[in-house]
Amino acid sequence: PRAGVTNGRIQWIIHTEEGRGKVAYLARFTPTREVRQERVKGMILDRGGRQTEVGGDEILRSAPFHWADRDKNGVIDDLEILEVYDLLEDIPIMQGLKAEVEEIWAAPGYRWSPESVSYMTLDSGG
Repeated sequence: PRAGVTNGRIQWIIHTEEGRGKVAYLARFTPTREVRQERVKGMILDRGGRQTEVGGDEILRSAPFHWADRDKNGVIDDLEILEVYDLLEDIPIMQGLKAEVEEIWAAPGYRWSPESVSYMTLDSGG
């Protein structure tokens, strides 16, 4: 769905089936050498005017590690990719992101490239 931004707030209008839904978003930081963090908090407002707090991470940190690399060791392991499948399986727009994670998982490791502003997979030589 399209998003609107008002006074620093991002808002979506989504239609859900049977009152259940999943919203996913990507946060992009301007590349810098410093580790940064941003607070994120959300609420869902339904048609009846009831508010529900959104679950998930409340602090987003920028770092030279891929978001799927939970232990930040430069490798996306089998358990980490299974978590990605669980998270993204039913969100069609995120399938390109899932393909990126699969490519990194299939490699011996990865590193952040500030020059290309992307993650580069390592070959078997390291």
